[in-house]
Amino acid sequence: MTSQRILLVDDDAAVRDAFGIVLEMAGYEVTRAATAATALAAQGRTRFDLVVTDIVMPDMDGLELIRVLTETQPDLPIIALSGGGDFGGLLYLDLARRFGARAALAKPCAPKDVLRAIGDILHSNTTQPPEAPPRRRAAGG
Repeated sequence: MTSQRILLVDDDAAVRDAFGIVLEMAGYEVTRAATAATALAAQGRTRFDLVVTDIVMPDMDGLELIRVLTETQPDLPIIALSGGGDFGGLLYLDLARRFGARAALAKPCAPKDVLRAIGDILHSNTTQPPEAPPRRRAAGG
């Protein structure tokens, strides 16, 4: 059985190395990318089972990367990581979910939290994001 491939994208080398080592120790095959452009090039060469990406990066940010990845490979699960920030009043992690990320974690986060999110996504029975709960109807209408 081959190990599952994860694309890890973060402009911070220390984060890439730390999470990369943890993921490899957990049995995943990890490709590290320092930029979104490098990540897109790697995605063009290799089929990944999951992407973990930072949001705030120079040049192309993680939100744009998520948008491009979901357009080119809609079934590719993505986990977004961000230390905060907002864009037009919306938090980056909320935007990441709206752009198609299956999970979004606030930095700093523990490696066990990233591993749990990866496990939940890769080892669930479904390849699609869970459906949104039904909207509640207003009383009397």
